[in-house]
Amino acid sequence: MPILFKCECGAPGMVPDEYAGKEYTCTTCGHRGIIPEVSADDCVLVYHSGFPNEGMVLDKQAFWDGIAAGQYLPNDLIFHEGAWKPLRMVYEMPPQEGPQESPEPDLALLLSDLPPMPGFDKQGSIHPMRIIRNFLHNSVEWLKRKRSTKHKTTRQKTVYYVLVLIILIIGYVCGLGKVINFIRWRPAYVIVLNPDSEPYTAKLDGREMELPANGKVIFPDIFVSISSNKTLKIHKKTGELAYSVKVPIRPELDVLVSPGNKLEFEVFSLEKQKEVKFNGRLLQELAAEITQNKAPTTLFKIENELRECAKKLRIDTVQGQIFTSEAYSFTYCGMTRSTDYMEKMRDKKQKEAAPTPKQELVHTTIPLSFGGCRITYSPDAKKGSCNIAVDTGKPFLPFKAEDLAKQKTGLVATPFRGRLTFDLSHDAKGNRTINSSAGIPAKALVEKREFNGTWRYLPVVKPDATTWQWSWNYDGNHAPKFKKGKPQYLKINFTHGFDGKEKLTVK
Repeated sequence: MPILFKCECGAPGMVPDEYAGKEYTCTTCGHRGIIPEVSADDCVLVYHSGFPNEGMVLDKQAFWDGIAAGQYLPNDLIFHEGAWKPLRMVYEMPPQEGPQESPEPDLALLLSDLPPMPGFDKQGSIHPMRIIRNFLHNSVEWLKRKRSTKHKTTRQKTVYYVLVLIILIIGYVCGLGKVINFIRWRPAYVIVLNPDSEPYTAKLDGREMELPANGKVIFPDIFVSISSNKTLKIHKKTGELAYSVKVPIRPELDVLVSPGNKLEFEVFSLEKQKEVKFNGRLLQELAAEITQNKAPTTLFKIENELRECAKKLRIDTVQGQIFTSEAYSFTYCGMTRSTDYMEKMRDKKQKEAAPTPKQELVHTTIPLSFGGCRITYSPDAKKGSCNIAVDTGKPFLPFKAEDLAKQKTGLVATPFRGRLTFDLSHDAKGNRTINSSAGIPAKALVEKREFNGTWRYLPVVKPDATTWQWSWNYDGNHAPKFKKGKPQYLKINFTHGFDGKEKLTVK
């Protein structure tokens, strides 16, 4: 049932009874007030020809004045006691001059001849223009009713918010989301590896880049609104299509593409690296071998120990066309960033929570460190290499001092100690090669002249890995006190040959 009420300015109004106690705004004077719980006694709801379909609210005094003036007919309707009733059934109508309307219509020969019911259109043929006109009229009336009050039903609110949400989603997908992700700087990255020995041309998201043979190319700073699949096309130099791959693109997602599923990758769990224990006694054994002038066979034991430590971090060997940063990190696959990305990330606030460590996807080899030694690990031992650092400990000489004195009278070599480093790798035939990448500073005296130089150690092993040769070389120089004097040089070489014979030379 409707609630009839009047504003302070006297203008009558009507709302459904569910809005009782809520606020309204008068369309006449703009006054804001509270809707009463029950209808006002001095208001009536009347339907007369020309009134809106839902009737019109009138001041009761104005209504009586209208009845007295003959503006309303006995068959006009009034909302009384919860139902629409003819005025003649509720009020005593004054006598009217001229012919009276019959309270009931005459019998009609055709249905179309019947007069319309109050508030309803006359039945008849359906006209498209009439339907459109009625729809526009009802829409205008609905807007007028909505302007008369700020209150909306739950259904109306739901429809309104759903429409707003749909409009926002459409705008986000059509380009607004791309702008937002650019402002927030949330790009996607795609790295494409070439598994073949011929160059290609890669095309993705409207970009075209050269893909070198057995190399890689990176598509940086790709901005999208939402997750989508974009087609990566790889063409030969002749224009022929070599590969076509669907690549998932999403803000802040890194993607690695291995066309044709030809490349093999290793997966490592690097967060456990600190938990792996290295046998440090092997370094002590190596130092003892070097200082006691023995074959440095412990070098190979250390190499095997490093490989065993690296194996403990290795999880799996995988193949595939698409890998994403949801599960893997591509640090060792050559994922480099643009200058814009690095500058934005430098200014961007870091998240308080530490990122969850990801498994590392490795394309070729991976550098690892254990016990101060490093290994560039690959499951194929011939592709890996090791860098071993050892401290010699106590001062020593690789030969007897009296043997040196016999070579050159008055020459005294000072015992030395320091750190030696060795690089172990494999040649094309698979044989181990050893290089010493550091020397140990030391001094020598010849007839009271001091020479400052460096001792270098170089071991060599035959392919059978059991027969060794090693040498110590000293290079020193003496700077004279006077400018006219010429600088002097001292060279010492001590060699332990494959045959076990030792040789000492001094120059």
